Amino acid sequence: LSIFNFRLAAGYRIPMGGADITPYVGYGYRNLENEITDELTIKATGETGTAPCAGYQRDQKYSYIPLGVQLVFGTTWGIEAVGEYDFFLSGENHSYRPECGMDNTFDQEDGSGYRFSVKIISPPVIGSMKIVVEPFYEHWEVDDSNVVNGFLEPENDATSTGIRIGGRF
Repeated sequence: LSIFNFRLAAGYRIPMGGADITPYVGYGYRNLENEITDELTIKATGETGTAPCAGYQRDQKYSYIPLGVQLVFGTTWGIEAVGEYDFFLSGENHSYRPECGMDNTFDQEDGSGYRFSVKIISPPVIGSMKIVVEPFYEHWEVDDSNVVNGFLEPENDATSTGIRIGGRF
C-alpha cells in the first residue's frame, strides 16, 4: 500500500486576541496504490486458500479542493488545530491483473474527504528546534465508478489515523 497526497493551499490569517485563525482553500491530488489479495477464507470451515484471478492491483487518483481552517494559539507551548473538508473534483481508478486479462480504467465522479489534526509544539529544546507531536485523523468516501467491460470499482471508504512526530526550526 502506498499513498501520495499533494496539497497546495492559501489562506488569510486573522488575529483574534491570543489566537490566530486562518481559513484556507487550495488544490489537492491523492494517489493510492494497493493490491487486493486473492486469498479467500471459507466461512463455514475457516479454511484459507487462493482463488485464481480473484485479486488485482489498483491505482486510484483523485483531484480535490481542500477547504479548511487552522487555529493557532499558545505562547510557551503552541497548539495548531486544523479541520478540513475535501471537495472531490474527479477520480480515476486503474484496476489490472495482466496474467488474467484484466485491465480496466474507471471514472469516479462523486466522493469527499475530511481531516482533523492537532499539533502540539514544544518550546525550543536544542537551539531553536522545537518538537512537534501531531495526532491526526483522515477519511475518504468515494462512490461506485462507472461500469467498464461488466466491472466497476465499488464504493471506497479509507481512514488513516496516527501520530506524526518531528522537529521544527
